[in-house]
Amino acid sequence: MQLTNQEKIKLQKKKRGEIALKLCVVMMVSDRKIHDDELSEIYGFLNEDEFFSEYIIDEDDLIDLIVKIQEERVKLGLYEIVKKYSTIADKKTRIYIKQFMTKVMFADGHEHEKEQEAIKILEDIWN
Repeated sequence: MQLTNQEKIKLQKKKRGEIALKLCVVMMVSDRKIHDDELSEIYGFLNEDEFFSEYIIDEDDLIDLIVKIQEERVKLGLYEIVKKYSTIADKKTRIYIKQFMTKVMFADGHEHEKEQEAIKILEDIWN
């Protein structure tokens, strides 16, 4: 069965939303502290931003995802966890993801060293 162009676009948007969410969660747990404002920022993206329109995740699955990524962060370290979720080739999507991650970084009013490091790792991988 052949996918239509519209179905392919929908699948691509869903995958990009999923990776963007995972990288935002990586940003949130990079300093090993989950701040309510960071979580609120992520909820805002998921519910309001067109970028995430095809990616639907319920609250329980989001919590499970956060726990999973938090455990990976501890086990793998920051570099490896960023590398694991940085599999986006599209330059425009990369720009959006960095913007989302930056908003998460600043959501709690502090730019932590590990958050800056996460962005730097991502930039190095993508360059």
